[in-house]
Amino acid sequence: MKKKILWIVLAVVILLVFWLIRSSSMLSRVSIREKQVDPFVMVYADYVGDYKSVYAPMDSVYNKLLKEDGISTTKGIGIYYDNPKEVAVEKLRSKVGCILDEKDMKALPDLKKKYKVQEFKSMNAIVVEFPFHSRMSIISGVMKVYPAIRKYAEEKNLGSREMIEIYDTPGQKIVYIMPISK
Repeated sequence: MKKKILWIVLAVVILLVFWLIRSSSMLSRVSIREKQVDPFVMVYADYVGDYKSVYAPMDSVYNKLLKEDGISTTKGIGIYYDNPKEVAVEKLRSKVGCILDEKDMKALPDLKKKYKVQEFKSMNAIVVEFPFHSRMSIISGVMKVYPAIRKYAEEKNLGSREMIEIYDTPGQKIVYIMPISK
């Protein structure tokens, strides 16, 4: 009887570990490419502080757009300006919010009166697409993607700039973008 329970516990632990690895995207490869990023518009809030805490202001922008304006966005966005290895946690600067879908662009003039809005033109960038299964995927992405992009930028002598993360819920991916100028 004890052996049977032990095997069941072991099987549950193995399944749990497998689920954690998959949901965190830890085994995903990082494929870097330079490409032209299409224009987009973000509605955002400024945030200063630990990047781990950006979810509250990001969710606030989403919920306000949904409840007050009837706009349901499908992509979240964070623009992270500082390297946490070089800047004190309480001074980290970011903009967080949502990307407007094409269908909501007609509301842009009214949204500009109520929110902070930034329009991005097409840009050359270093881009990595990484699976987005859960918030654990974000942690894995930061651990795997950031060093890879920084190394790539250094090897190509492209400098280091802000990092844009787009959380594409329907596409189940995080798109990491570091703008470059050529």
